[in-house]
Amino acid sequence: NRSESEANKVRSALILCYGHVAAGAPRELLLARVEADLFWNMSECFSTKDPALRLSLVQSVCMATQAICSSAHSSSFHLSRKAELVAQMV
Repeated sequence: NRSESEANKVRSALILCYGHVAAGAPRELLLARVEADLFWNMSECFSTKDPALRLSLVQSVCMATQAICSSAHSSSFHLSRKAELVAQMV
C-alpha cells in the first residue's frame, strides 16, 4: 500500500529510465523499437496531473528524440503517432 505520491515517484523513475535507455541504445536498434515500445509505454502516463511526473515524461521524450535525430537514418524515420504524442504533452 503506497501513497499516490510514492507511486508517482516510482513512475517518474521508470519513465526517466526509458529516456536513458533511448539515449544509450544503439541507433540502428532504437529506430525499430522507439515507437512501439518506448513512446507507447511513456504515453500511458501522459494523462497524469502530477507536475513532477509530467516533467519526467517531457525529459524522456526529449532524450529519445535527440537520440533519434543523432541516428544516421533519422531522415527516413517517421513517427506515426507524432500528433498524438505532441497533443498529450501539451
